[in-house]
Amino acid sequence: MTNDFSLLKQVVERLHTGVKYGKGQMVDQVLGAAEIAKTAGNPELEALALLHKSQEKKRISETQKPLTDDEIILLVDRALGEGKGAKVVDALKYMKTEPEDNDKAREQEMQLAWAAAAPELVKQMLMVEKIVNFETSLRVLEALRDDPKLDGVKPPEWHKNYYITRWEMVEVALKDASPELYDRAYRAGKEGTELASKLMPPERESWVERFKKDPSIAVGVYLD
Repeated sequence: MTNDFSLLKQVVERLHTGVKYGKGQMVDQVLGAAEIAKTAGNPELEALALLHKSQEKKRISETQKPLTDDEIILLVDRALGEGKGAKVVDALKYMKTEPEDNDKAREQEMQLAWAAAAPELVKQMLMVEKIVNFETSLRVLEALRDDPKLDGVKPPEWHKNYYITRWEMVEVALKDASPELYDRAYRAGKEGTELASKLMPPERESWVERFKKDPSIAVGVYLD
């Protein structure tokens, strides 16, 4: 693995440059960041860049707020075991930390710590991304359930496009970089796509009414 803090900094900066969740914009920006890592021969960093982008930029609508640290800890602990969530939160904070220009010893320490933590963090982020997608779906359903003015509306278009975008992003950028990670991401993406399909009821029945009758269309998959 390349111990290059400047490379990590480039990727993180690229991923945090005001990208909206428009399909083309998102894919272009993510693939651009992935190309930086791929050029340096570091597929694991490439994979992490892609997954971190999806995890960190969770504002997929004007009313959707990113998950808090406590929410991430709860979700990851539930899926991976107690104590894992705090490690993921710490790693996400670490990715935003930059050493002082004159602190070369600290920079080297961060490089070594990053190199040691990256492989496991990639695996954890795959699981986190899967869980967070289900959490997002649940929140959308709850918002519709609790707002009588929205009764009968169809699932928002961005919800469906979000899954499609992730699918294409994983397909293009991860397949060649890391077959193992691609397979795992493929399975997570497939489950997300299947969940999105379950959230699209027949025209004859209100989406909210269906959720009231069978909340497991979101919660059951999300909790598994």
